[in-house]
Amino acid sequence: MKTKQITLGELREEIDLVDTLLIRCLAKRQEIVKEVAEIKKKENLPVFQPERERILLEKRKKLASLLNIDSNLVMSIFQNILDNSRKVQETKWR
Repeated sequence: MKTKQITLGELREEIDLVDTLLIRCLAKRQEIVKEVAEIKKKENLPVFQPERERILLEKRKKLASLLNIDSNLVMSIFQNILDNSRKVQETKWR
């Protein structure tokens, strides 16, 4: 009995689905960041909290390593995410 080989097109469809999920997750994260900004504003807390970011990046790097993903890639992605999060929060502060 032959097993059906998956095609390049099918694999690309799977990648497209994963990309869509990533973008939806980023959108959800951004909504949460806006809520965080509101709390920080009410409590007069700074947008940039270096210790929180250091811990977050350390945890993401460890997870990447556990999942055999290039930790430099993950660190780069999350640094961009954090930069954007600060921009979103700063906008809420205005």
